Amino acid sequence: MRTMKHRILLLSILAGMGHIRAAQAIEEALKELSEEIETLCLDPMRFVSPQISDFINRFYLWFIEPPLYHFWGFLYENRLLSAPYSPFRWIISQAYAHSIQEILREFDPEVIVSTHPFATAGASLLKKRGVVNIPLVSVATDFDVHPFSINHEVDVFIVPDIPVSEDLQKKRISREKVGVEGIPIDPKFNKNRPKEELKKKLGLNDGLSTILILSGGFGVGPIEEVVLSFKEARRSLQLIVVAGKDETLREELERIKGELGVKMRIFGYIENMDEIMEVSDLVITKPGGLSVAEALAKRLPLILLDPIKGQEVKNFKHLIKMGVGIHAKKIEETPKIVTHLLNNPARLDLMKSRIEELSRPNSAIEIARLLLDLVKEKEPLLKED
Repeated sequence: MRTMKHRILLLSILAGMGHIRAAQAIEEALKELSEEIETLCLDPMRFVSPQISDFINRFYLWFIEPPLYHFWGFLYENRLLSAPYSPFRWIISQAYAHSIQEILREFDPEVIVSTHPFATAGASLLKKRGVVNIPLVSVATDFDVHPFSINHEVDVFIVPDIPVSEDLQKKRISREKVGVEGIPIDPKFNKNRPKEELKKKLGLNDGLSTILILSGGFGVGPIEEVVLSFKEARRSLQLIVVAGKDETLREELERIKGELGVKMRIFGYIENMDEIMEVSDLVITKPGGLSVAEALAKRLPLILLDPIKGQEVKNFKHLIKMGVGIHAKKIEETPKIVTHLLNNPARLDLMKSRIEELSRPNSAIEIARLLLDLVKEKEPLLKED
């Protein structure tokens, strides 16, 4: 006689890679903690129509780049679009409720977890209609909770830190429903390995300072310009550039590699970001929630490029306020900021001490423990012979 496994449904959306990676991190943590859990992790819209899912991702990536990124900021902040009785919110909620209901016909979960506001809105609508009556957990992947995620049908809100929790309470969400666990990142970011060994594996010089330049999963941001700004760099250092899934960017970086006066290693979309960050001394990046959380887990001070309007502005302001990042107001100033930090160990140590206060490298494990507690609170499962 064996016990049936507990089932947890993890929902996310391909709009950039951050929300997907957050859901995958929770899934990995659940597998690490228990063999009695069956998970299904997917984009609900991709389940019913891969074409629509791809369109949403392309639409998002198109909107967050110039010249439309200001309009994205308007859409993100506009209460007329996200308020409880907004027609736009109603349409999105209906569409995702339908796709999630299709999943529920094949997978009967005991808990639903969402790492994207649209999926949260859809699942909340199903609970409101009485289609499902199981715990719904909404996980924030930025230092902000978007209005689409704020629904009374959500049983638990997972947020990055106390200020975000306090902001939710101002929006009439009970403190008892909020867990301050951090942005979920893969549990492997909490494991350290010898830097010398990793630098050898990655083809890096062990005697040089290592600067990591991140573009996000789909190569968003002025990465080529940042790299070229190091052309006149006088300090001995080496660059690691992660171009994500943007093959055009990667090819262009390979082309200009010889023009630089510094050593550079170029990677596309990678699965070993924890190793890359382990060997780095500083990271230059846009303030995307997942990338920032991973960097903080590895105690990496941040040099922040201009944020995407909307969620990244919230992240940017918070990181600057907490003293863990420095804004590169002009791209050409980036090498000077790098040199200044490397030449001032006391400043770096101060930033790292503040990172200790903000970092939550064990976030996915803590969220997974909370989910296990939720499923164990249910009646004992039926057993089969």
